[in-house]
Formats: sequence, C-alpha cells, structure tokens
Amino acid sequence: MWLRNGFEWVVGRGDARAELWLRIERQTIPRLPVTEAILFTIRTYITQLDAAIRTPKSAAELAAAIREMPLATQRYRDIALVVPALLDWLDSRAGDAIKAAVFS
Repeated sequence: MWLRNGFEWVVGRGDARAELWLRIERQTIPRLPVTEAILFTIRTYITQLDAAIRTPKSAAELAAAIREMPLATQRYRDIALVVPALLDWLDSRAGDAIKAAVFS
C-alpha cells in the first residue's frame, strides 16, 4: 500500500479510501518445456484501496492481516503511519464481519 499525496493528508483526515492504493505482486517460476530453463516473472497489480475492498469479508481479512503484521514489516511496507486510519476505515467497512471473526 502506498499514498499518492503523502502521509499527512490521510493521517490528518482519517480517510484511507481516496489516497491509499493496493499493490500486489504475483511471482511465478515456471520451467520452460524445451530447454528446462527457469523463468522468473513478476506481475504487478495496482488498484485504489476503495475499489479493491468491495465486501465486508475482504475488509475484515485485510484488517486482520494488518493487525498481525509486525511493526518492522509495517515500516518496511511504509504503512506504519497510516495503520490507525486504515484500520478505522477497514473496520467500518467490515461491520459485524470483523467482530464475529468468521471467515468462510
């Protein structure tokens, strides 16, 4: 996750929807059939957080993952300063799903 316009805007307003973006990498290591060489690929997906979190379940799952994330990892991913605002937004989006902690 990262911010388009800096930390102060999100932290000050407590609104993670408009300024946070979700970046996911899908890494694959297929073996080529003829040469048996290994090919390493990375596919990057980037979307606005509000568009990525469409259901209460996905909001609850991301909130749970962030809560379990060590502070060192939050700092490495450059989200430590926005975690409170992010969790507030995810919790409100998750509603009762996060309270029940039931994921099917």
